[in-house]
This record gives sequence, C-alpha cells and structure tokens, in this order.
Amino acid sequence: MTYAIIRSLMTERTILLTGATGYLGNEILRTLLREDHDSKILVTVRGDPQTSRSKYENLIDDSLRREFTHRVEPVWADLEQDELGLAPDQRDALAERITHIIHSAAAVDFALPYLAARSANFDGTVRLVELARRASNLKAFAHISTAHIAGRRTGYIAEDDLEAPFGWVNFYEQTKFESEQFLRERMDELPIAIYRSTTLIGDSQTGAVRQFNFFHNAIKLYYHSMVPAIPGDPNGHLDLIPVDWSAQAIRYLALENFRAGATYHVCAEPPRSFTLRGLLDATLTVFETSPDSKKRDIKKPLVVSPEQFDRIVREAQAGGRSKILQLLKPLSYFMPHLALPKIFGAENLHRDLDASGLYVPNVREYYPKVVDYCLRTQWGRTGDAVESEPLRAHY
Repeated sequence: MTYAIIRSLMTERTILLTGATGYLGNEILRTLLREDHDSKILVTVRGDPQTSRSKYENLIDDSLRREFTHRVEPVWADLEQDELGLAPDQRDALAERITHIIHSAAAVDFALPYLAARSANFDGTVRLVELARRASNLKAFAHISTAHIAGRRTGYIAEDDLEAPFGWVNFYEQTKFESEQFLRERMDELPIAIYRSTTLIGDSQTGAVRQFNFFHNAIKLYYHSMVPAIPGDPNGHLDLIPVDWSAQAIRYLALENFRAGATYHVCAEPPRSFTLRGLLDATLTVFETSPDSKKRDIKKPLVVSPEQFDRIVREAQAGGRSKILQLLKPLSYFMPHLALPKIFGAENLHRDLDASGLYVPNVREYYPKVVDYCLRTQWGRTGDAVESEPLRAHY
C-alpha cells in the first residue's frame, strides 16, 4: 500500500451534518467545504429525492459548487421519525461510515407550542444519539445548542452550568435545555461536546445575512419607528456574534481540538459586544447615514421596565390598537431577554480555541455592515440579497 493511500485512510473524515439548511448549519457546511479538503460530508435532508432534490442542490452557491459536487452526499432522513425514517440496512450502512456528527438541526421558531418544539429538538437529538451508538468509528458528536438555555436567569452564566432556570422565554430554549440534560447523562458512553451559540447577526467581513431572523426583524421595525418602547436594562449586555466566526470556531473545536465532555459558550463577551443602549445608538447612526434617511424621522425606542412595557401593551389592547399588538406579538417571544441581562462565561472556549487564532471580532467593527446590508437589500427583498429563508425547522 502506497504512502498516499495510507495517508488518505488516516486523514479522511466522514462527517454527518444535520441542519445544513439552517443559518448556522449552512455556514458550517461552507466552512467545511473551504477548510476540510479531506472530509466527506453527509447532509441530512428531510423528504425524498424526488421532492427535495432542489432543496439539497440549493444548499450552496456557485463559488463552492465544485467542492460541493465532489464531497457532499445527501442522506434522505427525518429526525422526527423513528430510526430517522431509514430502513435498517440504510441506517446500519450510515452508522458504519460516519466518524463525526455535527448536530445543528433545530426548530428555531420561537412561537412553536411545546410538543412541536420538543419533537424536533429533543426527540431528534435522541434519535441521532441512537445512530451514534451504532457508529463504531465515531470520534466526535458535536451538538449545537444555544446559550439561551439559561432562560430567565440573569447575571454570570458559566459554560458548565446546566441549572434549571426559573423559566424560559420560549419553548425553543426549554427543549434545547432538555436536550443538553439528555446528552450530559450520556457523555460517559459517547464522545459528546456541546457548543452554545449566542445571537447570530451576519457575516463579519461583508455584513451579508443569509437568513433573516428575529434580530433583523426587530431592527426593521426600529427603522420604521414602529416600536415605541422596549423592555430592558440600557446597560445590560447583548451578546452578538458573526455567523462566519461561529462556524469556524465550531469546526475547529469539533474537528481539530475536540474535547469530549466539554461545553462551550460560542460568544463575544464584554467588551466585544454591545449594551442595549449602545446597540440602539449604533443602529440609529447607520440609519441616519443611509441615502433614505432624509425621507423619514426615525424614532429611537424608549427603554422601559418590564412593568412599564406591560402597561403599554395593555393600553394598546384597551385602545383597540391592533397594529401595535400585531407587531409586539412576534417580538414577545424574545424581547424579554432584553430585561434579563446575562454575561456568558467563556473559559473553556478560550482554553481550547485561542491557540487557533480565531478571535471573535468586536461587534462595533462589523455591525454597521450588517445594518447596511439589511437596508440595501430591503431585508432580503432585492436582487442584491443573499438567498434566504425563514428560520423554521432545519433538517
């Protein structure tokens, strides 16, 4: 056997990636294609080849098309079905191949009822663990979670904390918390590590937003002066991160410096992110320098206490102001976080990532590009926008 063949057998990875249609999952796919030329990537796609082929083929743009064609394979599977919807021989063949699992699939719809959120987020994780148990060559199970499993807790949150909070803002957070509990109990039998991302807002180099989420919708309402007040602490910290850095950090930790049993906050930390007051001021500065700024009088929302905000909502209800209520309802699934300030610790992240040189950019350096991208593409409506889809269930 030649040296080249031996080296190929030693270095080739076969990575099962779930959630490649999602915001972070798709960026992880792009990062793997750019940086892991010895890896084979299997991506789960819900549906069958006849009806879902276009969804699979549109995962990537032309810049990475050749890498995608040669190195990516679809796995027609469904995390909400027993055995992933695979026949026994398909399941066993898949388990035999994979060396790494990166589990990014989730139902990121904050308005989902509990059972629907649990079916996607918790039950899907359980089924993937069942597959991992059959994978005799498995080296790493990288589970993508959210720092907001901390729910309604405030103050400093350490990476190794998995304390049940006093409640959650939405069922997405709760079911991700429950998934972490399940995985913690199985870390002795499988090589599992957990990566808790904070809020993803765009690309640090270009400002491009591939999928617009609640954060971008909130600044859109701000631009149109449609939110008179928001609940929160003006000095509270908001941890915002660029999606490209997050994907690079997770790739490095999952593939190059994997530590079984570890939990990471993939976060910015102060002072590389904004306070609420700083975010509102920085956003308004970009708005005021846009070509359209002279046509509108943009009003900065008042920052009020949660009690004052509830009173505003009640007054809108009593006054029959349905338009304001219509706007406030989707915001209600995440806006309480503004009044629940947290600092996410990152000791494990620094211990295992700093040697890579992948330091998170200061939000002040790239945030204007993100807001400008939103304005320039009219929040994804124009031809200049990167193709995007709403954040729903991503398999």
